[in-house]
Amino acid sequence: MTVGAPQILYGFASPPTAVEGGIYYDTGLKHFYGYDGTTWLQLDN
Repeated sequence: MTVGAPQILYGFASPPTAVEGGIYYDTGLKHFYGYDGTTWLQLDN
């Protein structure tokens, strides 16, 4: 399995282009999300 460096994205009001391991902060909902290769998952409470 090849593991690349995580992509940390920020400042989006909706999910950006999905990349496995990508992390972004939703400025509208005020939550962090991570992409597992299939779906965006909320990473915080």
